Amino acid sequence: MLSGLEGSCAPVINGPSGSTTELGSVLAAVRTQRGVQEVFARSVRDLPAALGFALFLPGPSGKRAKSCIWIRCRGSGREAGALYGQGLFAAGLEPSRIFLVTVRDLKSALKAAEEGAGTRSISAVVLETMGEAKELDLKASRRLSLAARRQNTPVIVVRTGESPSASAAMARWGIRAVPSRSPGLGLPGSPAVEVELLKYRFGVAGRRWRVEWDHEEQAFLEQALSGPVVPLSFDRPFGRPAYQGRAKAG
Repeated sequence: MLSGLEGSCAPVINGPSGSTTELGSVLAAVRTQRGVQEVFARSVRDLPAALGFALFLPGPSGKRAKSCIWIRCRGSGREAGALYGQGLFAAGLEPSRIFLVTVRDLKSALKAAEEGAGTRSISAVVLETMGEAKELDLKASRRLSLAARRQNTPVIVVRTGESPSASAAMARWGIRAVPSRSPGLGLPGSPAVEVELLKYRFGVAGRRWRVEWDHEEQAFLEQALSGPVVPLSFDRPFGRPAYQGRAKAG
């Protein structure tokens, strides 16, 4: 399915990472591990933010372009929209290095992701799922994880419309879009997200950050929260904010 993508694509270049922040340090540690990462959009409206964060996970952009396979099922564009070239450039990504693969169902998507993870010329694989993804069970995630570790290719699964379940992912993130801070004069601010590390096999999970995308640094930089951080509760419904009852910053 993906054999025609073999070539001389550039590897991921670890450029500026916002490593002066706690989140940057965590991301740097996660990137040293092989395997699958899951990114859960808190709701459908948070999906664009989750996809943007997923593109950043394999490694921040350097001066050379990175290659990536982006896999989605037909109809996903109705919810998530299409890739936007100018936005990719703003994130330091070269659109011509992103191979968009559209398949008819999740079974085909998993096959493409596994095959893509084993392609030497690919530096990352992003897989979108919408709704309850029964095919992406523990066995399927183990297969993806093995393929990712075999070629040291990051595989990021962006999931929407379902709660976390057992998987072989070595890291799991929860993403929610939050209001940006205007620089004044009624201008919109930089994209802002709330990031939760829900699971990390090689370290401590349960941390949360509010960050904004910095176009110059090509990194997510932390912003101060407007109140005390409420500890995560893993017995609450996934879709309910951990900080319910506290006003959003913005």
